[in-house]
Amino acid sequence: MWFGSGFQESNSKCSLNVTGTNVTLSGGQYTVTVNVVFKDPYNGVKYTWLNGYDTDGVATGWIYGNANFTIPTQDYPPQTVAVSPSSGSNQPGQLQQFSYTASDINGAFTIYHSELVFNSGPSWIPGYQPTTRCKIIQDSNFISLENDAQNGYVNGGFAPFGSSQAISNSQCTVYPSQSRGVATSLQSETITFAVAFTSSFNGQLQDHIFAADNLGSSA
Repeated sequence: MWFGSGFQESNSKCSLNVTGTNVTLSGGQYTVTVNVVFKDPYNGVKYTWLNGYDTDGVATGWIYGNANFTIPTQDYPPQTVAVSPSSGSNQPGQLQQFSYTASDINGAFTIYHSELVFNSGPSWIPGYQPTTRCKIIQDSNFISLENDAQNGYVNGGFAPFGSSQAISNSQCTVYPSQSRGVATSLQSETITFAVAFTSSFNGQLQDHIFAADNLGSSA
């Protein structure tokens, strides 16, 4: 890998985002900046150690970095940012992409589930079922659409992002081929759903978003 390459490397203790990692040279001094997210349960007080090599292969040996770093044991819930576009209008059957960002201090890799719900009410509470709604679910790299009875999924399951098979119920159609989930940083993921509403699901609609991580917290 090279600095700024956009790659991400992970092990059981941490993830390294190469995009945010760089090195600068000033005089005879190198400054290396690394963008790291630690993983649970790798927590508590950690000590920093440094080792450097020159082009002749001569090393400094491991040197205490003179700094301690505390990784909290508390699980912080993910946060969600409002859907974009924030307002607009569409003709029935017209495709529209809706995007929102979910972030988690524990790392974007912990965000495994999110939901985007459209209904005609001003608020939405998990478990509450309005008469009609368009509820789209993202689980990892898969997408699904709630059925009309609101007790399961259309076609009984999930389709991967990028799949050519559209998913429909009486309120909307979701296009996995134009939907995606992309990690935009070590701690954030942007989810985009391509949706077209039916003529019967009309009027002013409200959108609601929900996200959960694999550590048991939700927003």
